[in-house]
Amino acid sequence: MANRELGGNKNITGPYLLCLTDQSIILVKTGSNIDTDKLDNVEFSIHSIRCCGDYQTFFYLEVGTATVTGPGNLWMQVEDNAMAAHMHATVLK
Repeated sequence: MANRELGGNKNITGPYLLCLTDQSIILVKTGSNIDTDKLDNVEFSIHSIRCCGDYQTFFYLEVGTATVTGPGNLWMQVEDNAMAAHMHATVLK
């Protein structure tokens, strides 16, 4: 998770896995240096996601007011442009 917008404001930064189900998106904190000040798992209902997209090597989610973070954008940096576009297409399905 990139340190910008909601990621920085809500201290959701660093490596996370994105898990997608038919009802939610769950961000699971990974890495050996898990910080207790940061959220380990963050779950968003599919219904609370306003939109999503990709820009260069970033995939982003815009979430609404009925989420644990409140409204705003979460930016995830991935390996390359193709991965960001693939994540965007997968979430839209």
